[in-house]
Amino acid sequence: MSFYFKTPDFDLGTIEIENIFINDFMPGADGLFVKVYLLALKLASDTGGHPGLDNESLSKILKVPLNDVIRAWQYWEQKSVVRIHPKNPPDKSDFDVEFISLRQLFIDKNYYNPHHSHEQILRSKTDKLYDRLFDAITEALGSELQANERRQLVEFLEAYPFTDDLVLAAFENLKRGAYSSRISTVKKRLFNWKDLGITTLEQLREYTDYSDERNRFYRELLSALGINRQKPTLGEKEVVDKWLDTYHLEGEDIMAKIRDITLKNPSVNMNYLDVVMTALSQGETTRKPPSKQKGKANRFHNYTDSREKPTEEELEKQLVKNMKSR
Repeated sequence: MSFYFKTPDFDLGTIEIENIFINDFMPGADGLFVKVYLLALKLASDTGGHPGLDNESLSKILKVPLNDVIRAWQYWEQKSVVRIHPKNPPDKSDFDVEFISLRQLFIDKNYYNPHHSHEQILRSKTDKLYDRLFDAITEALGSELQANERRQLVEFLEAYPFTDDLVLAAFENLKRGAYSSRISTVKKRLFNWKDLGITTLEQLREYTDYSDERNRFYRELLSALGINRQKPTLGEKEVVDKWLDTYHLEGEDIMAKIRDITLKNPSVNMNYLDVVMTALSQGETTRKPPSKQKGKANRFHNYTDSREKPTEEELEKQLVKNMKSR
């Protein structure tokens, strides 16, 4: 018994692409950057290479600007996939590209090697401190973080020591396969929570419960006003938050008042409701907004009104009358 490949009638050549490149580096890279890498790898793999070809040649073959080819190599060098060796420093496009063995790179980063520098040894030990967190993230996502994602996360957590529970919570509900944005999304979430003073999982749960309750109230209020939207506008949100947080009105009282008003006039706007809620918070009946004065006077001019203030019911009747006369 034996195992062998069928010999092709015509050998057009093949190149070896490491699985680590496909699994860990390719998914998060720009498609053009992958093309540049693969084409140059093919040229480097040919017997003797192609010393006459350079970045301008890649630009012409791929039909892309030379600057895009250079950006591709800068990206891959940043990922430690290649090394750039400048030949003519004033000319930023004139350099040699050395392909790195990704298998050796993986071994050097994950296993002890007597030739490691002290810094590399410390990095290896640091990475192992996060093994439990990485396992939990893998279970939550259903897939492992890529090598570059793990490196970015470790570097971030060394600079900003968030708790493992918060980090794991930040990975929740991330779309599977969104490799290029997962770590940046997690960073944004953690920074937002930090700005809100959230430092523990318990505080996060309290905030989430509060946000869910507030969002439900927004939806209920918009529905009561006949507005077919799930979220309020920024202006509407600021007004409603003022009723709840500044005036300290109860949500039930607000909804009861809105139901009473919309039964008589279903087309009230937020400005009118704000007048009503302001009066309610002050224990007053709703006042009619001051009418415009003739001439140069405007609503910012002081004036006195000695007339008896209309009741809320009178104001609502007047409002309906005015709208019918439009």
